Amino acid sequence: MPHLSSLFRLLLFPLLLAGGSSMYAQAPSSCTQAIYFYQLGQFSQALTLYDQCLMDHPTDGVMYYNRGKTWYELEYIDKALIDFEEAIRLTPSFVQSYYALSEHFLSKKDELNALKWMNELLMRYPDLANAHNLRGWIYFNFNRTQLAFTDFDKAIILDSLNASAYNNRGSARYQLQDIESASTSDLLLARADFMKALKLDSTLANLHRNLGFIEFSLGNYPTADSLLNIATKRNPTDAMVYYYHGLLYGRANKPDAAIAAMDLALKQYPNLGIAWLAKGQLQYDKRRYADALESFNEAAKTETTLEPAAAYQLAKTYAAQFERELMLEQLKLADKLGYFTKLASKQAFFSDPVFQNYSKWAPFKAFEKKIRGI
Repeated sequence: MPHLSSLFRLLLFPLLLAGGSSMYAQAPSSCTQAIYFYQLGQFSQALTLYDQCLMDHPTDGVMYYNRGKTWYELEYIDKALIDFEEAIRLTPSFVQSYYALSEHFLSKKDELNALKWMNELLMRYPDLANAHNLRGWIYFNFNRTQLAFTDFDKAIILDSLNASAYNNRGSARYQLQDIESASTSDLLLARADFMKALKLDSTLANLHRNLGFIEFSLGNYPTADSLLNIATKRNPTDAMVYYYHGLLYGRANKPDAAIAAMDLALKQYPNLGIAWLAKGQLQYDKRRYADALESFNEAAKTETTLEPAAAYQLAKTYAAQFERELMLEQLKLADKLGYFTKLASKQAFFSDPVFQNYSKWAPFKAFEKKIRGI
């Protein structure tokens, strides 16, 4: 099951305007000009002006935050982090600086520092819904599931109109397990969260995609297709939208359209291992075995968590080509990697007709007995 976080589902931390403070009322001040050039995307000019702004207002935490954002856009990350921390030192009540630091460290998969800044913020403001929401997403990304749901629930209790918290809780619900084996009740709970988020804020990033996949999983294919089409229009660079559409086309017995959708997903994000795996399965079904082998190998290379499934699919492909030594090698690898620990995987192996040609081959029989526990 794909994790949305692998595509950096970060909250966007905004540039903060002067907000009516008389400090910047004198026009044209370096501070207001810096904001203007930042909004135009002219970050080098903005940076020069922020330097002047901070010479004139050296204790302004908000402007340190804004300059940090500018450093970030210019990819001077260390300088940005220093400015965010200085913003907190000068203006500890300004919450966006904490968010900026946490979101950065989350993107780097640094759990300790991502949590550090949210914990510090929540010590200061324990009833801040957005902080509970972000901390919940950090917990979930590091598999601290119960803590994640506690924070999502707290965020919603504190702010029942927090669309992002509903969206994140819904995402967490269906990422907890293999979606294909998720119970209907789990899917319906996720759908309820996404529907609530959609009602509150239909512009929320990834929302139509997430809801589309839930409808697909519930078998509501026309609804899923409609939602995924909206998601594509809103964010044509979202690889996961094309991946989900590929699954939908595959279920509708449109393999060529499904493969084309997986190619679009991989064009946007070449390291999306689940798309390589799904593409390989589609190619296998069309008996394009050489292409399938290439896709399964790419899946294993791009995501280590997919290595067991990729090894099993490689074994099937070699079996279909009557390459029995290579088949057995991949089956043993799949077993070593834990693929057959699930009962469903064992049952699929024993019932797959592609392996029946080898039922009398002694090495295969020995392997089969091992998997059966005989």
